[in-house]
Amino acid sequence: MTDLGQMLANEKFSDITLIARDGCEFKAHKVILSGRSEVFDTMLRSDFVEAKTNRITIDDMDAEVMKEMLTFIYTGKGIHKEMAYDLFSAANKYALMDLETMCENILTKSMDVSSVADIILLADLNSNERLKSRALQFIKGNVKEVMKAESWKKLRASNLELCVEILETVCS
Repeated sequence: MTDLGQMLANEKFSDITLIARDGCEFKAHKVILSGRSEVFDTMLRSDFVEAKTNRITIDDMDAEVMKEMLTFIYTGKGIHKEMAYDLFSAANKYALMDLETMCENILTKSMDVSSVADIILLADLNSNERLKSRALQFIKGNVKEVMKAESWKKLRASNLELCVEILETVCS
């Protein structure tokens, strides 16, 4: 797949432009996006405005994340570990299951007391029960330390319902 990576890099025969939140544009190929993502496929084969204009504006993704997602789509190569959190939602949104699993594994391995509340919120927002279950297991084994963490306090302030669900699961 390195040849496909070269196609992305040199933009040869590109026929669609993806625009990140910050206005940065990336040239891509409909056939590659459609082949790797059912979401892109649906978007590009229907009456959506994107299919007609050959432009997809993605308002919830920064250029750095978009570049990493496109590199994965074209090459299938591993991602930068520090990008896993942001890429997880993109992978979920665009049905990039291999990328989502890769991000999930990185997030699970890097889970600690200070990050688990952010990770379980991410899992909940993206309806990923595997990652949520792993985070719950971690919390169960470290509940006192987790509840002292700043990220838990932020979660409690922003999503009390999820905190109650976590505590009910951990205490049962």
